[in-house]
Amino acid sequence: MAISKLAGALVASSAAAALIVGLTAEAQPRQQVTGPTAVYWASAKTVAGFGAGASGRPSMMGMMMGGGGGNNAPLGYLTLQLGSTRTAPSPSADHAPPPGLRVGRLLPLTSPEPTPRPQRAPDQMPDQSQQPQGKIMIFWGCGEHAGPGQPITLDFARMTPEQAAGVMAQSLRNVTFTRENPPSPTRFATYGEWPNSRSRDNKVPMGGSLVGDHLVRGNYTPDIRFSLTPEQDMLARIQMTQNAKNPSGSAGLAWRPVGRSLAYFVTLMGGQEGRGGQGSTAVMWTSSNVQMLGWAMPEYLAPGDIPRLLQQGVLLPPTTTACTIPQEVLRAAPQAMFTTIAYGPETNIAYPPRPANVATPWNIEYQVKVRTRSEYMGMLGVDMGGMGGNSDADDDGDDRQQPTPAPRPRGPFGIPIPGM
Repeated sequence: MAISKLAGALVASSAAAALIVGLTAEAQPRQQVTGPTAVYWASAKTVAGFGAGASGRPSMMGMMMGGGGGNNAPLGYLTLQLGSTRTAPSPSADHAPPPGLRVGRLLPLTSPEPTPRPQRAPDQMPDQSQQPQGKIMIFWGCGEHAGPGQPITLDFARMTPEQAAGVMAQSLRNVTFTRENPPSPTRFATYGEWPNSRSRDNKVPMGGSLVGDHLVRGNYTPDIRFSLTPEQDMLARIQMTQNAKNPSGSAGLAWRPVGRSLAYFVTLMGGQEGRGGQGSTAVMWTSSNVQMLGWAMPEYLAPGDIPRLLQQGVLLPPTTTACTIPQEVLRAAPQAMFTTIAYGPETNIAYPPRPANVATPWNIEYQVKVRTRSEYMGMLGVDMGGMGGNSDADDDGDDRQQPTPAPRPRGPFGIPIPGM
């Protein structure tokens, strides 16, 4: 009986303590947060295979018809975007990178001139030559055979582009992404970027590294200082160890693990050309276990999305090093380009650091975001080492890339990408 009373007293006292803690927490004032004055994003991509030596994305169909991607040695590509609430009569800013990046002493962050949108007369009809033709076949999932319900086929002889876009939007209802909003001229009083009209080449030489001290200085921004460690550097390049069509009719892709990769994603696009566009078939496939359109995947993923997308089966775990493309995909697309993507970590820095005492206001001067990604683009079943590209078997180098940002592309046949 005494033990029972003691237990009851302990329970009561614990409940009272929890209530006191809860009331105390509610009574704590919220920290006053102001700023930031400036926001700075550095997006770093490593690219190997086709297009590694090209500024921006190469033409996929051009490469499938025999055109190369230029110098295919692995490279890094860097995009820098600075937004500030301050203004200046003649905006000027520069990024002083660490010497190990090997891109020069200063990277000019130019503020672009506003460009008016082209106007169309009210009585001017849209260009009918861009009307989609043919079909799109959509597959998904690694394995010897495509799963049930595949493919989904969009036949433009029987539906309008708007109807096709609606079907694709419906297919993405269970796959959502956090929209990331980098600095832009419309979001900030003053904006600067690199590459730009003064410096269009955003290549980072093989072996270039973000590790070290960075300084961004200008007449419309506070001095932005940050330092990156090897754990925050650009990702190594993807090295394919297998790219072959199997006797069964499927195809096998395999790659070496990419250090610090959080997840992988593989896409494929191919098809068969019809006369004058009539009867042409585009084939889309992704490694996702969930019905997914490859071009709808953002170039960079918010870190909070990656665990959820891994759980959904949209992304391949970082331990994955191989994927089989189903036989049905290859029968529909005898020639195809594939892209293997490794999503890397993201670094976020705020200055000054948040005060531990919530009663102290937090006046943020600047925020820095560094995003990383690596990709390999190749032709299915073709050895890149034999086409003037980089050999995947004899190079253990640590290489890097990212193209110049461009307006979000449309999907195949000019169909707007749903929700993007």
